Amino acid sequence: MKRMAIEIDPSQTRRWHRWLVDEMKRWAPSLQISVLPRSSRGLPATVEALLLLERQVFGRESALDRIECDSLPFVGNFDEEKADIVLNLTDDIRRGERRLNLSFDGVPAESGVLLAILRNRCPAISLHGAHGPVFLGRPALQGRGVIRRAANSVLARTARLVAQHVGRAFPSPAASGQAPDPVGPQGVEEPEGWSGEVSALHVFNNLVAELSRRARRQIRRLLGAAPPAWRTGWRHMRDRRPLWQDGRFDPSEWSFLPDDRRRFFADPFPFMHENEVWLFVEEYPFATRKGLISVCRLDMNGNLLQPPAPVLEVDVHASYPLVFRHEGRIWMIPETSAAGEVRLYRCERFPDRWREHAVLIEAPISDATLFHDGTCWWIMGSDTTPPASSWDTLMLYYSEHLEGPWKPHPHNPVLVDCAAARPGGLLWREKGKWVRPVQVCEKAYGAELAICEMDAPHPERPFTQRVLRTVRNVRGGHSVHTYNRLAALEFIDTSQLS
Repeated sequence: MKRMAIEIDPSQTRRWHRWLVDEMKRWAPSLQISVLPRSSRGLPATVEALLLLERQVFGRESALDRIECDSLPFVGNFDEEKADIVLNLTDDIRRGERRLNLSFDGVPAESGVLLAILRNRCPAISLHGAHGPVFLGRPALQGRGVIRRAANSVLARTARLVAQHVGRAFPSPAASGQAPDPVGPQGVEEPEGWSGEVSALHVFNNLVAELSRRARRQIRRLLGAAPPAWRTGWRHMRDRRPLWQDGRFDPSEWSFLPDDRRRFFADPFPFMHENEVWLFVEEYPFATRKGLISVCRLDMNGNLLQPPAPVLEVDVHASYPLVFRHEGRIWMIPETSAAGEVRLYRCERFPDRWREHAVLIEAPISDATLFHDGTCWWIMGSDTTPPASSWDTLMLYYSEHLEGPWKPHPHNPVLVDCAAARPGGLLWREKGKWVRPVQVCEKAYGAELAICEMDAPHPERPFTQRVLRTVRNVRGGHSVHTYNRLAALEFIDTSQLS
């Protein structure tokens, strides 16, 4: 039986340490875990006080909350000499053949997390051992205006990635062949680390900036201003290079669905039916704050023939309406991650009558994207399990048949990278290679889109892809969030900030 010792300052024990131990028990159930008390500088007292103030203002429990060390569910009691691996979670780097030091952009412990949040940078998570660093991933900073909330997204993902890495090193007999192989961000070099400490002034300024932002938002609501929203657009390529090759997004070149300021339209998925283009979209009415699926109709030149009309409303928020043909029938896989499952709908009358046919995957998967590689079906999407972010992971599932059974890839999540993981549209083949659009969530959710070249997936091999280019807004502001194409037409959605 393998043993792991975790180095923690008992006075600096935090909620995310419990998350880590819980994940360890999940991914390495036969691993014995013990605590090694170590002194640690920790965060400055003034910073801790400001984080408590932030809790009073914004509420919510946080990964940074202090807890009693004795409350951690350790299952062993042994010293360092008897440990097969020592995980250091303090802010002091310690050397040793069996020791792993956790860092965020090269800075250990919670200081690295807070520095990343305050500098608005998604941190690279690494484990530093005797043989150099192991890159685990780069999580998103969701809710970055509130430090305690952003820390949740980073440290929840950290707990799972570290546990998976340890589980891969010490798999239990029951988990043999199931332990994942985490893949870190590709094409991103780990920085040397920042100098300096977390400043109470920076934490205070961050708190004031978030309060100011919320006050401005409330004033806009009282004045009747529409909230920030998405726009769905399209264009005919004619003599232009495709957007995915050119990488230049100019909003003036695109036509957009009408905006009545009571809803937005997003996630455009085109479908050809009887020589006309039917564009399925997410419709999000501000009054209900719950998405549904609508469709509009265009001709092959991109002229709007019929405005959007609802065709599918379900018990949860629905979006990302992937519509396709298979065996003479028309099907739809909309996102229904709020229900904790991926559903398949069968069309009974096109385009406005749909019936739930099957649950393909029982997991909270966002933006489920289906494709067939000539051998089997694949679904890729982002994990939405809270409190980690849904912006930064890529999960793979495969099946010989559309209706299943669907199996998870043994390396799930196959990628953790806020800049290249979450799907942003359908895949296609280009010169024998798979091309897929991905959401770039480094600066904000859906702020940019990248185009990746993906190697053919395999149930037993790690996932690999390369970023070809990032689509930029030539006028500044936000770029593209979703990209699809059909014949000579291209379809996108973008934030109104563009």
